[in-house]
Amino acid sequence: MVMNADWPGTHRYGYVRPQFVQGLSAAMGPLIPCAIFGICSVPGRALTFHVLLENGAQYARVPLHGLTHLEQIDHPLPLPALQAWDCFAYDMAVHRYAYLAERDVEVRLSEPCASQTMVGQYCCTVDWFDNGYSDTPDQHKCAHIIALANGQFAAMPNNRLRWYDASFTDWRLPIRLSVNTRIHYAERLGLRSPKHTSHEDEHGKDSRMAAQGRTEPEGRIERTGESVV
Repeated sequence: MVMNADWPGTHRYGYVRPQFVQGLSAAMGPLIPCAIFGICSVPGRALTFHVLLENGAQYARVPLHGLTHLEQIDHPLPLPALQAWDCFAYDMAVHRYAYLAERDVEVRLSEPCASQTMVGQYCCTVDWFDNGYSDTPDQHKCAHIIALANGQFAAMPNNRLRWYDASFTDWRLPIRLSVNTRIHYAERLGLRSPKHTSHEDEHGKDSRMAAQGRTEPEGRIERTGESVV
């Protein structure tokens, strides 16, 4: 079970909103510098993060809307606007795609700000596995962690993002995509004959035995219901 994972590249410096580590009475206090070093996934809950504070204290499971990457944010967005879906499982993989690293992306926020978009920069991706949602093509969602221009972080799936690559992408082109509903297999009856999976070559010899430098002993050998000499 993988409930906790490292932030790719060991950590990222940022800030934590004081009410998330000091109680609601500290809501009006200044942001607290921190190092974000871990990500936690609990099914049915929002992503949370592990941080180290500058006073040496370590605090676990800070939610997404409790963190910032800028020292000043004027109008913080609520958690539902920043993360479209709760976690699907304890088991997750956290990866930083080299091609997307620090790439600009337009984020379509979730409810209650679904009509708004905001530019951000890619940080990393959380993808879940070993659960019924992720194993079903039209239910699978990953969460790309994006550092938003307003100073907060978002965790959004593919269909709420539009990536910018000046040398390749053209936003004037329409997006005409449909949800993937298919699972693809390389090995299935009807697509291949069972003969294609045998270990015999055209001479009737076992290819595995030949590859291992072994030969068939002389004499009568029973094989798959027939006798050979």
